[in-house]
Amino acid sequence: RHNVENALAAVALGRTLDLDLTAIASGLRSFGRDPADNPGRLNDFDLGGVRCLVDFAHNPHGMQALLETMERLPKRRWGVVLGQAGDREEAAIRRLARVTCEARPDLIVLKEMKKFLRGRETGEVNDLIKDELARCEVPPADLREADGELEAVREALSWAQPGDLLLLLAHADRSGVLALMADLAARGWQPGEDL
Repeated sequence: RHNVENALAAVALGRTLDLDLTAIASGLRSFGRDPADNPGRLNDFDLGGVRCLVDFAHNPHGMQALLETMERLPKRRWGVVLGQAGDREEAAIRRLARVTCEARPDLIVLKEMKKFLRGRETGEVNDLIKDELARCEVPPADLREADGELEAVREALSWAQPGDLLLLLAHADRSGVLALMADLAARGWQPGEDL
């Protein structure tokens, strides 16, 4: 829904600038099919029947929009790679965790983002997230941790089975995550195979 709203705003702006309707329609039809169009913004990959959405959702509002999209997609189970930069207020970090846990994922993989500690100690942000997830009664068996973003994505993929949906929030190494997805897609990766 949020992408449709953004597209409608772009169409309105294009019409205000007297752009040709054919050009606007062509842009709408083609934009977003390739992750290079808008890296980290709802990039969609099918890896052996596991649907992976790579997105930059980095605040509670962005996460809520991503979750609303996810709710409409077919899935057997779903998992999310979750993390936050250290320069966010504690309340915002907790809200991000709460929005996520209220959607009841089957798996949450917390990623440590040492590149974005921004004044916090290693583990401090993840401790806040874990505390909030515990308050939301996320079962410990549904929670895993990884030392970095790529490791978290690999952890989620190692859990996934055909019919599952993964939300892969990519911040610290978005280009690395997108490269991994492209590589796995190119070689026809299947769940259970080496990553």
